[in-house]
Amino acid sequence: MMRLFERYRLWPRYTFLVLGAAAIIMALGIFLLVHSFYQAEKIIPPAPLAVVEITPSGFDPSTLDIKSGTKVVWVNFDQAPHQIAADPYPTHSELTALVAPKALGYKQTYSFIFTKVRTIHYYDEINPTWQGSIEVQP
Repeated sequence: MMRLFERYRLWPRYTFLVLGAAAIIMALGIFLLVHSFYQAEKIIPPAPLAVVEITPSGFDPSTLDIKSGTKVVWVNFDQAPHQIAADPYPTHSELTALVAPKALGYKQTYSFIFTKVRTIHYYDEINPTWQGSIEVQP
């Protein structure tokens, strides 16, 4: 093999090519290592949290004032199932994304992060007389 390189005078060319490629790969590795270290330093704080308990007598609290960006968690403390949905039925047009995908069993949760300033009315699809509202403030 060495004779082939010597015969066609390829050895110096390939040496620089291999060394250059190795240097590029090492520089890229160092860049990725440093970049991942600095990305790890950026800690995103969790969204503020508010809890609405679903009790045998309804939502507690039934009216909630929160700041924009707050995560609201509904926790079912009733033995009966409940399903959270935005008004009005059946379109949920006040906030179409605020519809629990399934009914919540005992101690199950559903959460939603409110980002727009407005008032949202919601209800329990299984027991529509249970209603609540969330006032989202800036």
